[in-house]
Amino acid sequence: MPKPDCPPLLTAGIHRMTLPELEQLAVSPFPDDDQRQRLFLLFQQWVSNLQTKYVSAILWIDGSYLTSKFAPDDIDRIMWNPSFTVPLSDMEKQQVLPLIDRVGVGARFGIDFYMESPEPSQKLGREAYWRGLFGFQHDGKGAKGFVELSI
Repeated sequence: MPKPDCPPLLTAGIHRMTLPELEQLAVSPFPDDDQRQRLFLLFQQWVSNLQTKYVSAILWIDGSYLTSKFAPDDIDRIMWNPSFTVPLSDMEKQQVLPLIDRVGVGARFGIDFYMESPEPSQKLGREAYWRGLFGFQHDGKGAKGFVELSI
């Protein structure tokens, strides 16, 4: 039996946003939901840590965080094609690893984290897979939207 779905906050499709716009969408309308605020602050911290290490990427954000569910457990996220905006030493690159480790990021930042760096010949297929997963409710029928954020 699929998980029950709460009403989505976005219409179907990819919605490009900034961090402040994401906060306006997923936090501000829920003033009594301390968990949403906590998750957003952790997300901001994670993004800031990545930017401090000169990491750039496209993030797709989804999950119950982008529904009206009270106190979502985490924020679902895919990081597409992370890269460094400046050349880094091997030691500096090693400092990025804890920020892209799926288990560690989940425990520390409340993120259900996935990362994709497909070869050009696989890009369309990988994007289609995640669009299908993120673009529909658990019942597989109800379309919903998700957020794209550039860092």
